[in-house]
Amino acid sequence: MNIWLFSLLFALPFIGIVAVFWVVEWRKQIKHGKPRRGTAPGEGDTLVNHGIELGGGSGGGHPTAHRVTKDPQHYAKAFVPEKARKDN
Repeated sequence: MNIWLFSLLFALPFIGIVAVFWVVEWRKQIKHGKPRRGTAPGEGDTLVNHGIELGGGSGGGHPTAHRVTKDPQHYAKAFVPEKARKDN
């Protein structure tokens, strides 16, 4: 049996699975549009946890949490340097 024919018969199911997955995702995107990124604007804060080491290794992890405001104006003010702020 030809090696190319065998390779094609072996790869065809995988190509079909990828094609079906792609078509399903494409149809979802057409129907619903792209999902919104980030957090919706509003009041309050979002708690962001990070720094937890799940794997082994020589050092221990230092889990930390930060509060990030949902107000876009207040969030943008956090990036303005101290010298440039006029509300001080």
